[in-house]
Amino acid sequence: LISTGDPGSFAEKTLRVRLPEQLDQLLGLELPEPGAAAALEALKKRLAAGSVRDLLGDRPEVAAAMQPGERADWQREIAAHAGCPWSAIPWYFAESLFYLEILAACGYYSPDSPGYARDPFAPFKLQELSRSHGGIVRAEKVLHHVGALTDPAERVAAHLLHALWGNRMDLTFTELVEHYGSSATLGAQEELLIDHSPAMARCALKSARVDLVLDNAGTELVCDLLLARALLESCRVVRLHVKSSPFYVSDTMAKDVHATVAALAGHQDATTRRAGDGLRRALDARRLLVSPHWFWTGPLMYADWPPEIHRELEGADLLLFKGDVNYRRLLGDRRWDPETPMEALTGYVPCPFGVLRTLKSEVVVDLPREKVEELSRDDPEWSVRGRYGVIRFRPA
Repeated sequence: LISTGDPGSFAEKTLRVRLPEQLDQLLGLELPEPGAAAALEALKKRLAAGSVRDLLGDRPEVAAAMQPGERADWQREIAAHAGCPWSAIPWYFAESLFYLEILAACGYYSPDSPGYARDPFAPFKLQELSRSHGGIVRAEKVLHHVGALTDPAERVAAHLLHALWGNRMDLTFTELVEHYGSSATLGAQEELLIDHSPAMARCALKSARVDLVLDNAGTELVCDLLLARALLESCRVVRLHVKSSPFYVSDTMAKDVHATVAALAGHQDATTRRAGDGLRRALDARRLLVSPHWFWTGPLMYADWPPEIHRELEGADLLLFKGDVNYRRLLGDRRWDPETPMEALTGYVPCPFGVLRTLKSEVVVDLPREKVEELSRDDPEWSVRGRYGVIRFRPA
């Protein structure tokens, strides 16, 4: 497993720089829980020079709010790393525990707290959704581009590209939002390292049900919902898998889906408004389904997902995973030989699936070694900057 203790790694930088920056952003807000600021400052100190605590033992209200399977996963993983320094634990576990610690600090699990069940990241999500060069206004650009295409497979493939590059709008990577939020809607062709969008589109058009495991709210969710709308022209059902609690700052919850649909339906642009109305009707008719589950914010890799997740995904004709963290969890968050085929690592996925991901970590497969060497010569940090993307399809 990639560790926060790997010298010079992006995981090390995440712990040392990026997570404290996120705490500073939260500390700049007026948080409703009176003790939140002190608890967040204490968390910041533990990240720098402290160890993993028994969070569920220290904050029993967190354990009490969890589903049995969720509580068991967290108890097992925390017990395995309790007392270990934050600077020497698996990277994904560190990040997932970090966001659980934030929710505990903000009173999210405490029924008597003014922060109970309130998304502490909501102000950041709202700001990104309303960006003048991204957010909800991206819908008009996407619809204009795709509307000029007449072939159904080309339209779906174009939506897949927009959904991919929307993944750059990630609030844990504020530099990406600043850089790409005002630039071209799509990435350059040379930035797309793998492009299976035509095959993925053909599979989608033959599917009765397509599932999307979503990533970020805001601009990315706008693009994902427009993709879902396009899929509903041929599919019977599109199911959106979302987080059951706030996670990774901007990750999508059910409330974010409904808020974004409402924003699309209320937009001043008539084409955007029609798209929003269509999505709202699909929600009402239960052709567009929103499925929260605790596992998506849990501490485990996807090879260890619970039986109910496996059974649910078995019913999909095509499953799409959005974003870098989903990619990492699919592949076990390890540094594989870059030439390793994804098929060798994902046999547990019970249906045809694809990944739409802009690269924000060092986990990379499916690339020729020569290509990796070329990219590394041009930019040693090419795999973590969010510049490059992959659309990878694994058929049945």
